[in-house]
Formats: sequence, structure tokens, C-alpha cells
Amino acid sequence: MVWLFKLLFRRPKLIIHYHMDTTNLVGATKILSWPSRLILSSLLNQAEVVVSASFDYLKNSQIAFYYKKHPEKFREIPFGINLEKFQVKASERPTENRLIKYAQEIITYVNDRLIKKNKKKLLFVGGLDQAHYFKGVEILIRALKQVKNSNWQLEIVGSGDQRSTYENLVASLNLTSKITFSGKLEEVYLIKAYQNADLFILPSINRHEAFGIVLIEALACGVPVIASDLPGVRSVFNKQQEGLLVKPGDLNDLSAKIDWILSNETRRHQMAINARRLALKKYDERLMAEKIISLFL
Repeated sequence: MVWLFKLLFRRPKLIIHYHMDTTNLVGATKILSWPSRLILSSLLNQAEVVVSASFDYLKNSQIAFYYKKHPEKFREIPFGINLEKFQVKASERPTENRLIKYAQEIITYVNDRLIKKNKKKLLFVGGLDQAHYFKGVEILIRALKQVKNSNWQLEIVGSGDQRSTYENLVASLNLTSKITFSGKLEEVYLIKAYQNADLFILPSINRHEAFGIVLIEALACGVPVIASDLPGVRSVFNKQQEGLLVKPGDLNDLSAKIDWILSNETRRHQMAINARRLALKKYDERLMAEKIISLFL
């Protein structure tokens, strides 16, 4: 319908947001996708601007041929979030006030020693249904079984028809005391989950993961991340600065990277500081809104 409207009426500006490829379609969805596939090149030609959250993803996508031929038509506008909601917890926010800083140190000490009992809290957030199979939850669970450092607890946030399957896997690996399932959380509790985490992990296994908004939510809350080395995802943060990249689907690489983070507290702490700085610089939703609005002017 959009293609036909633009064909008949040339004046309105057409702006396309290309989020991700749709691959591995089966049955009726595959048949129904053919009209869109047939007119894709023509639709891109009609557009004045094509937006994506990542040039890196475009260069490896199904429209890479068009991007290389018409790079001037494309704009990179990363997703943004509310950085006043998603932020570092109060006890860890930078301050020059001596009393406040002293109070923060006491709170941190009590939290680490008495509440967390010196265990590092790992966090995963994502759908647990069949449609989100690519999130790599099974890889994460199996990788944790191999982690040598036992000083961790994992919280899995999300819901879906595969939750019981993952819970059974956790039980079969004798990790029930180490891994908890919290279900889907309301935003206020989700933010607290991020703020209480020491490391966020997104072990996606293929290009169905095009960006990972959960990554920028974690970064905004001052949490270092581990994510798969996939187009788009790997451009969200700087390797070794705010987190680490792992080979998609490689549980040995993932377990090794988790071990490294758990054993290098000084580096993890610096990554946490870098994470919030990057979010402020790159992922403020107000910056995103300004860039998108400018396309229509």
C-alpha cells in the first residue's frame, strides 16, 4: 500500500526505518512475505531517506547491495531511552559531597557483604518464548555450568512458553540455587533489576538480534555488558571499554568471558563507569527524537 501510494503521489516524503532482516520464515508467513520482497528494491528507490539503528547491520543485511550503491540516502539513528528513568542507583552516582560519598560507601559495603554476600549478580532480560529462540538462553545456562568462578547468581527476567523448558534445564544441571526466574517485570522493578546487576549478558545466536535495546538499558544503569559479536549488536558499545563480545553460540567463549569479568573487579568497575558515560553521550531519547524530527523538515 505504501509503495502504491508513493507511486501515485510523489510529493509526500517517504522515510523508511529498516530494523532487521526477516529470515527463516515458514509456511503462510513465507508466502505472504513475497509481495514485500518483490517490491523492496522499488520501495527503497522511492524513499527519500532510509534510517537504521546501525550502519554495521545494514552492511551485513539483505539490503547491503542497495546501501553500498546509495550510501547518501541512509542515516544512522540509534535507539534512545529515558536516561532519567534508566540510571545508576543513587548510592553509586558521582558526587563531590564528602558526607554523601561516605554514605554511599557504607551502603555499597552493606549491599555487597550482607545482601549479595559478595556474589556478583548476573542479569538476562528477554522473551522466553519460541519466537525469541535466538536470545541464546540455553547457551547462557550451559555456559554458566562451565564457569570456574562460583561467585555469581543469575536472574532471568522475561516470560514465554519456553520458560519451563529452561527451568528444567537449570534443574538438570543442578543450578537451581544459582539461577532464578523472575518473570516479566513492571518497568520500576525492571530498572531496579538493572541497577542491582553487576553484569548484563545478551548471548544471542544469530542475526535476528539486530541491536538489543536491553543493552542500552543496562549501559544507562551503569552495568557492563557481554553480548554476541553480531552485526548491529557489536556497534552498541565499545569492546573492552563498556563490555566484552563473544562468538555467537559459543558457550566455551561465553563461559571464559564471564570468568574473566568475575575475576577482574577493577576492570569491571571501570566498565561500569564507562557504560553510563556512553549512554549519556549516545542513547538519550531526546537526541534520537531530534534526529528523527529533522528528517521531516
